[in-house]
Amino acid sequence: MREFTRSYKVARERADRLLLASGNRDMIALAVSASPVGKQTPSALYVHTDALPYTPPVLRVLEGCARTLVGTVPGANILKLHRDQPLVTYLSYPDFGHDPHPSMTTATVVDLRSRSVDVHDYRRSSNPPLLHRTEEFLAADDPRREPLAKISKTEVEAGLYEHPDRIGTRLGWLGELQRCLGPESNAAGDRCVLPEV
Repeated sequence: MREFTRSYKVARERADRLLLASGNRDMIALAVSASPVGKQTPSALYVHTDALPYTPPVLRVLEGCARTLVGTVPGANILKLHRDQPLVTYLSYPDFGHDPHPSMTTATVVDLRSRSVDVHDYRRSSNPPLLHRTEEFLAADDPRREPLAKISKTEVEAGLYEHPDRIGTRLGWLGELQRCLGPESNAAGDRCVLPEV
């Protein structure tokens, strides 16, 4: 402790400031914007659990507070750290890393303000949420990143991401694949062209 702080009192004061910052919406929004890892959307930062240590400290404390409330969420491998609300969502994608478009099985939403937990189960859904560009959730040095990035590049070049509003679910993604690769789409002149890999 003396190597990093002068005393236990200083360490405790810094820890208290960091804990308070994890409850400050502006600090969280700033940390989300500054994160060197993860996929940013207007409302949140999505990051693989393996990449969490690379996020700003305040986000790690925020996730730690949620984990204190809910415990370890079995199978959760993607974190959604909400930008404007005191929420942490634990998302489970069992085939992440093996399937470039894994389906979500469960989403566990932890509300730190109300100290409540809400679980959404997609295991029996015929149209669960689906991930794309999965390399974006990983740290730069993760060995899974490069092969996943090559797949995403091929799909972008093929035109599969031209309608992002359509591909967030399994059926939507299959529909886009059909549009790009199916024989009817070719007849309609709407066929995508897959580049050589």
